[in-house]
Amino acid sequence: MIIHIPNLPFLDAAKYRDDTDGGSTYYIDGLVEFWSTSTSMPPWLMTTFFTPSSAYPVGDNSKSLQESPRLTVDADSWSPVIANHSRRDHITFIKTHKCASSTIQNILMRYGYKNKLTFVLPKNKGNHLGWSQPFDPSKHMRKTNGKPDVLCYHSVFSPKMVSTMPDDSFYLTAVREPLSQVRSSYIYYSMYGCSKMTLKQLITGVKDGRMTQYFRCAIPIMNPVLFDLGMPVKDMKDVDKIRKYIDTLDKRFDLVIVLDYFDESLVILRDMLGWSETDILSFAVNFHKSTDKGSQSALTGVDLDDSAENRQLVYSVSQGDAMLYQHFKSKLEKFIASKRLYIDEEVAKLRQYRKSWMEFCIQKSVSTRYISDRRFRTYGNGAYGYVLTKAGLSNQTCVNLAMAELPWVARLDQYQPAAL
Repeated sequence: MIIHIPNLPFLDAAKYRDDTDGGSTYYIDGLVEFWSTSTSMPPWLMTTFFTPSSAYPVGDNSKSLQESPRLTVDADSWSPVIANHSRRDHITFIKTHKCASSTIQNILMRYGYKNKLTFVLPKNKGNHLGWSQPFDPSKHMRKTNGKPDVLCYHSVFSPKMVSTMPDDSFYLTAVREPLSQVRSSYIYYSMYGCSKMTLKQLITGVKDGRMTQYFRCAIPIMNPVLFDLGMPVKDMKDVDKIRKYIDTLDKRFDLVIVLDYFDESLVILRDMLGWSETDILSFAVNFHKSTDKGSQSALTGVDLDDSAENRQLVYSVSQGDAMLYQHFKSKLEKFIASKRLYIDEEVAKLRQYRKSWMEFCIQKSVSTRYISDRRFRTYGNGAYGYVLTKAGLSNQTCVNLAMAELPWVARLDQYQPAAL
């Protein structure tokens, strides 16, 4: 019998092994496996580490991860069904800017690294797959032996991804409310410093036609998420073409994470992929604390608060992103409502699980300029990272969760030739 036990950070595989129960062996390490010649579990393990509802038999194949009847989503209708969950390892993730995409990327990097999967890596190293040009494997990716498993670096979606990735790839991306997204980008990319304009001046300049450049400070100003998702800039003022393109994206992408429902989206993602709670565990990466006094300078020029008037202003400039966000938000809300009790319960479990790891791993979160350990030093104006506890520094799961994007990129650069 195999029983998966939620990974608790304070457990050490070397310390929790017992061979007294008819030859049973208990392993506690990452996604834990309990192998036993008997059908019962030793009381010390049951009563100490989890309640009966947190253990679940899954059969002899450890790739079949089924806690209880889980949700999956029909690719065409997103209708909830009960299914046998075979683990899916082929993932194409379009990393949209400032949509919690670095946090999602961390999940995918950890999963691929742990399971010895092959990544799409940039031909010229770095963390971009030819962004801001549509992805072209002949120009933007290193050669792999066969088709790669995971694409998760910054890229612009293109049809050539479909021919590059395996036929059964799971297509994933994320969207965010446009005013919130543009505020975050303005701060992160220090746009006041490079443009000498406040956020409102930038947006009104675009709306009034006084500023015609699509890029400012090397990033898109209008419809940045649709840009990442491959819509031609020339079509972004045509509402009919926007609708058709959103429909195309809806058919292609298996799941679109909506930042407003991030944890709910992770639960759905877990169930669709047949992954475990440990696989979708995440700490926020490249985040910003707007209430922290030490980061107030990063807010210089941010003169659009979250008001209906300002949302209308931003939506008038980024109409495509507004339509994209509203489409997938409405779709996700309907799906969540159809399984509200299940998803609420699973989100509560996920948040408690994350909290236990945060308490074990993290001493504090601080501005990146105060982080001496380069593994955890993020980049971007006003960005925050983590200082780990002593125990966290000696726990590889903690290190992997807290590691910033560029150190992960460096790790994968070293890992992949060996993996191939």
